[in-house]
Amino acid sequence: MTNQTINPIVKDSIVVVGGGTMGLFLAHELMLRGKKVVLIESGNEQAKSFDQDEYMNLGHAHNGISIGRAKGIGGTTNLWGGQLTQFLPIDIESKGNFDQPDWIISWSELNEYYSKAYKKLGFHEEVSDHVEKLDTWPGKTLEFFYTHWLKQPNFKNHFYKELKDSDLVEVYENTTVTDLNFSDKKCISIDITFNGQNVSIKDFDKIVLANGTFEICRLLLTSANKSDCPFSDNQWIGKYYQDHLSLRMGVVQNASKEFFKKFSNIIRNGNKLQPKLRWNLSEPDSSYIGVSGYFSFSSDVTQHLDNFKQFAKAVMGRSQDSSSIKDKALLFVKVVKALPQIMPLVFRYLKDNQIYVPFNSKIILCIQAQQISIKDSEITISKNEFDKNGRPKVLLNWKLDGREFDSIKEFCHKLDNYLRTNQLGNLVFDDWFKKESEKNSGDWLENAGDIYHQAGGVIMSRSKDEGVLDENLKIHDTDNIFVCGPCVLPTSSYANTGLTALALTYRLAENISSR
Repeated sequence: MTNQTINPIVKDSIVVVGGGTMGLFLAHELMLRGKKVVLIESGNEQAKSFDQDEYMNLGHAHNGISIGRAKGIGGTTNLWGGQLTQFLPIDIESKGNFDQPDWIISWSELNEYYSKAYKKLGFHEEVSDHVEKLDTWPGKTLEFFYTHWLKQPNFKNHFYKELKDSDLVEVYENTTVTDLNFSDKKCISIDITFNGQNVSIKDFDKIVLANGTFEICRLLLTSANKSDCPFSDNQWIGKYYQDHLSLRMGVVQNASKEFFKKFSNIIRNGNKLQPKLRWNLSEPDSSYIGVSGYFSFSSDVTQHLDNFKQFAKAVMGRSQDSSSIKDKALLFVKVVKALPQIMPLVFRYLKDNQIYVPFNSKIILCIQAQQISIKDSEITISKNEFDKNGRPKVLLNWKLDGREFDSIKEFCHKLDNYLRTNQLGNLVFDDWFKKESEKNSGDWLENAGDIYHQAGGVIMSRSKDEGVLDENLKIHDTDNIFVCGPCVLPTSSYANTGLTALALTYRLAENISSR
């Protein structure tokens, strides 16, 4: 139940810091298992951006730190599309590639929790990527597969009502955790700000940090400055920060009807699926870097479709905007005028369960590639700049290795060859890619952006000499402090990190519920 005053004693509860993607998912699962939960969120039910005085980027250009995350119940799920993809065995079981940190759990164990996470998110049948092998070479395959989209991407709508209504759960909104306090290896209290008051919460059983990659690193780095902090000597907090590399590679020309049929989004069993391509390996390869690609379609119909989606969400009450009746009426007029363009989409959906894409669309090849995980890419905190709650400013120094290009180049040329061989079309690459392929100068990094998949910084490891967390996501040398989210990933694969982080969070819920 929601509490408007802070009860400083929450005996035997599990404190979950962060009411976003992982925090809601974890708190709900703990509640179902009969655990008392205190959920602490720095925002409220109206999502908003982080204040600019809370962060600064010092390294490679990074949009996600400012526009790729949200504060409030639901967190970044207020912004994301809810696209789910599994990592491959090769992503987990590759060891030592480019001196990246290793995974300390197996893919088979992770795969067990993929299934559980899918089921919790409302997929009631076994989820399959529907993989098709397009072309093979010794040890390597170009694969066609589908990613799955959540029908309702915002986790606030999935879990929050049940949490608020439960007698096992206390929710503190507009509450910021500023510090952790310790006795020996145990966190015994946490300092918070609430309604302008500074309060301590104590006597809880365990605490789980689920408040996002940047905020988790800030809190741990702040606490590590204290002499009695059990992880004050851990040098890896904030290290190995990762995001996927986002690149526009070129356009497809002479696309056949078969191309549009194969690479357009489809609806299967009521679920939206997006076709993508990826590398897969049948045997270890020290040069492996995960690469995936997808085609983006742009046409005059796009704006009409966006208006239709906005109107549909407003009518069904799923829009995040509180539109007036007048605004909805104007949007309705736009939709009516656009019906001649929209009807082919409806027809294609009803006939083929496929999203209609006009044949005159511009087709762009987009690449999402794994960033080589390097320790110099890191999150730190300022020594002399602080936010309104007295917390040090987050400093991101996003650094890129650069050796990812060889895998990206090979992937793109193999894909072009596949399209031409099968008379589906041909790729016309952007000038920057052509020049880099010839000169190998390293200038390609100027074209690489992030894709809002903030990961690393608090990675799993066998010991504190290699990372921050053990295989149970507990901080090394502590008894009751756990972490969940993409920040725990040693490497990020080719795939969106959300599903893998949720699978690990489900595993964490099972683990701490049994203790």
